[in-house]
Amino acid sequence: GENIQQMSLDNIGFEEEDDLAEEPVEPTEARLKPASMAFIDEEIVDEEKAAGSSRPHTLNFIVIGLGLTFGIVGVVIVVGIGFFVYKKVDRNRKTKLENRNRSEDCEADV
Repeated sequence: GENIQQMSLDNIGFEEEDDLAEEPVEPTEARLKPASMAFIDEEIVDEEKAAGSSRPHTLNFIVIGLGLTFGIVGVVIVVGIGFFVYKKVDRNRKTKLENRNRSEDCEADV
C-alpha cells in the first residue's frame, strides 16, 4: 500500500519558536551576484529588432518555382486523365454504333 502519514509540524520540518529562541542564528550575507546584462550589446539587439520587424522585400524563388512546377504537373495530369477518359468513351461509342449498324444490316438481309 501507500505510505500515508498525518501532516504535522514535526514531519514537515517546521521548527517551533522555542527551538528558534534557544539557538540564535547570525545573519549571513548571500553570495549571489547581482543580475547584470553587461554581456549583451544593446546596439546588436536594436539592429536585430529592427530587422525582425521589417518585412522582407525579396521573393523566395524556390517556393515560386515549386508552386509553378506542381501547378503545371497538376494541369498535365488532369488534361491527360481527361484525354484518356474521352478516348475510352469515344471508342465505346464507336463500337456501339458499329454493333448497331451490323445488327441493322443483318436484319435488312433477312
